[in-house]
Amino acid sequence: MLRSMSSITSTAIRAVIFDLDGLLLDTEPMYMDATRTVLARRSAELDTDLWWRLTGQPSLAVLRGIVEESGLRVRAEQLLAERQMVLDRHLGRAQPLPGAESLVRRLASHRVPMAIATSITQRAYFATARQHAWFSLFEAVVTRDDIPRGRPAPDLFVEAAKRLDQRPESCLAVENSPSGVEGGRAAGMTTVAVPTAGMDRGVFDEADHLIDSLEEFDPANWGLLTPA
Repeated sequence: MLRSMSSITSTAIRAVIFDLDGLLLDTEPMYMDATRTVLARRSAELDTDLWWRLTGQPSLAVLRGIVEESGLRVRAEQLLAERQMVLDRHLGRAQPLPGAESLVRRLASHRVPMAIATSITQRAYFATARQHAWFSLFEAVVTRDDIPRGRPAPDLFVEAAKRLDQRPESCLAVENSPSGVEGGRAAGMTTVAVPTAGMDRGVFDEADHLIDSLEEFDPANWGLLTPA
């Protein structure tokens, strides 16, 4: 059950850790379309429900799940390589989701430590973020290349907190996937879920707080608005 703001945490929140895809930038449609493209080459279709269940995990794990469920006779690594070639043509055009840039700039103006914890590779991160100057406001970026296990393991979040020189329990993990929420909670962080459009809100029962958009995220609720 989602908890009330007053009962969420007794520990002061000092830092915010954001997911990237589908939370800060509108990349989910690009990943879905690229996945459909490589599956269509094999006369297969993407199961949307399965996609949303796997979202948030490392790309290879997602594609392995799709291969297993569909019975395709192809290695997930091959699908991943093909999909990346499709994505390389599009990721640089990803636009900020509502409220993302303004929230990051507002938090930065109050000197709130921020990090990105993403399940994509470093290569994919730079392809996605290169057009957005405001990404320089993040003090740390942790990608799938930096940790032994992806979501729902806590590794991404633990490493992000470490790079911010913060205790995990002092960090707020903002996520758009159930596996991300699970990973944040496993790390000992308070979690805010911002489901991607089309996702079932009912799968976010483990989140401490749920909002529909980053436009609804109020830093004052977390004691983050100190004099700049």
